[in-house]
Amino acid sequence: MGETRATGRALREAAGRLRDAGIERPRVDAELLLCHVLGVGRPRLIAHADRILSPAEHARFEGLVARRSARQPLPYLTGEREFMGLRFRVNAHVLIPRPETEVLVEAAIAAFGAYGSVEAWECGGHCASPSDRTSALPHSHTPFAAADIGTGSGAIAVSLAHAVPGVRVYATDISPEACAVARENARRLGVAERVAVVEGDLLQPLEDRCGPGVPPEERAAVICANLPYIPDESLAQLQPEVRDWEPRLALAGGPGGLRLVERLLAAAPSYLRPGGRVLCEIGPEADQPRRLLALLARTPGWGQAKVLSDLAGLPRVLSVIFEGGERHGRDFQSTQYAAEPVGDEHAFRTGRGGGGLPGG
Repeated sequence: MGETRATGRALREAAGRLRDAGIERPRVDAELLLCHVLGVGRPRLIAHADRILSPAEHARFEGLVARRSARQPLPYLTGEREFMGLRFRVNAHVLIPRPETEVLVEAAIAAFGAYGSVEAWECGGHCASPSDRTSALPHSHTPFAAADIGTGSGAIAVSLAHAVPGVRVYATDISPEACAVARENARRLGVAERVAVVEGDLLQPLEDRCGPGVPPEERAAVICANLPYIPDESLAQLQPEVRDWEPRLALAGGPGGLRLVERLLAAAPSYLRPGGRVLCEIGPEADQPRRLLALLARTPGWGQAKVLSDLAGLPRVLSVIFEGGERHGRDFQSTQYAAEPVGDEHAFRTGRGGGGLPGG
């Protein structure tokens, strides 16, 4: 017969082991693991600290604590992660959704809200203020399509389909295992009919869905992407939970981190309708915002570009509008960028004085 423990004692012992292993929130993680084993919420768990665990429950809990002590990520142990108010299934084949990525989804929702009228579409989606993000959403079927490139768990695609009535989302990933997870999440969360998950490299699988194979008006209004952007030279410095357990395919962005992001931006004009935009998660590493803005400024067809900040004030999402045509932006290589806080974003202007990215 296996050991038994009262819930309170089991939690104290587990929290001590997790603390010794260097876990940042040992008590919280212990509680969440035991909630997962028992199928209860934290208030009930805490209120019944004298409940005796069965031998099977105790053994399962001990096994999960041992795995967490080895720095396996908590969401991989519980099999789920909350994102945009939805609970997503996750496993070791997909990157764990982060709160920072919600900045990208909120920007996409705001763009579709602004595109709810012809006037808003013609002004590039800037007619709606941030406070209009919800009220401006179309209440009837919208003809617009979106793409989520490197979908992983499907968190971006599914969240966007939930928030924007009628939008059709095409999600791609090069990993067949990730595609399977994304399809399961779309099905579980009730949007499988509007989220098409396609295996393949970046935009290539969408050529005949919202790309060169269809008329411009049928192409994507928004292309979202959370592609690998960690510079190869920075991977060794990541936390063990990330470095040792999350898929390298979803992390490594090549030297400087922008290999896939630059490929996406090169291909995106053939998949966007005029006035559409790209929203791409990036990081502050290796001067990524400045490098991308300079690239876009000297590339035909791109209009206004800006970098949105996350709640920590770090540059997190590149937002750029596709205007079409062959017009070049100004060559910003000879100037410096100065960040101007505008609400929850940084808009970038050019100038020859000082300034630069916060922390950059």
